[in-house]
Amino acid sequence: MDAFILMTRVPIEGEAKTRLIGNLSKKECANLQLNFLKDIISLFDYVKNYADIFITYTPEDKFKIIRDIIPYYVIPFPQKGISLGERMKYAFEYVLSKHYDRVVLMGSDIPMVKYNHIIDAFKALYNNDVVIGPTFDGGYYLLGMKRLYKSLFDDSVKWGGESVFERTVNIARENNLNVSIAQKNRDIDTYEDLIYLAENISNCKKAGQPYPYNTGKFLEKIGVI
Repeated sequence: MDAFILMTRVPIEGEAKTRLIGNLSKKECANLQLNFLKDIISLFDYVKNYADIFITYTPEDKFKIIRDIIPYYVIPFPQKGISLGERMKYAFEYVLSKHYDRVVLMGSDIPMVKYNHIIDAFKALYNNDVVIGPTFDGGYYLLGMKRLYKSLFDDSVKWGGESVFERTVNIARENNLNVSIAQKNRDIDTYEDLIYLAENISNCKKAGQPYPYNTGKFLEKIGVI
């Protein structure tokens, strides 16, 4: 049995996509993140054929904001811990304790992710201890494992820094773990990222290729596309 975890902040005005505030209003930032969530959740219809699906969220008392967009088959649980590493470690620990064979965790700021990127990550775990999906800014958006490797969540990783991906891979290899590198994707944090996303969506639409529909409609609404 496999399990997939989507890790997200609840989109709250003033707390969502804060690096975009100024280019977008606080309300627009929260709605942008909400549409990211909607588009990733739309992939769940495919992913549920391969894995049980969990969503781990923060703040704990704000789940009602996103409750209506979460499918009935998705199991929610709140995040625990202070640092990002602590929260990810808790998520893996919580789900692996339910006796899953493979667990893949992904962030929610990757609107262009495809369901096959997720499925391929599970496949990679058949022959590897760890799978990790890098982002273009030096971090990672996806991490998968078959058992809890606590060393990967050590604060020496310097969460939010530019070397998070490289440092995590090095720690894994220092511990003699086999590592598979998943599809590279772009997380959307800055306005430059957002412009790149808008251009990517426009190109996909022109070419008749799949794109994150909800995010695309929202970016059209606020004039970014």
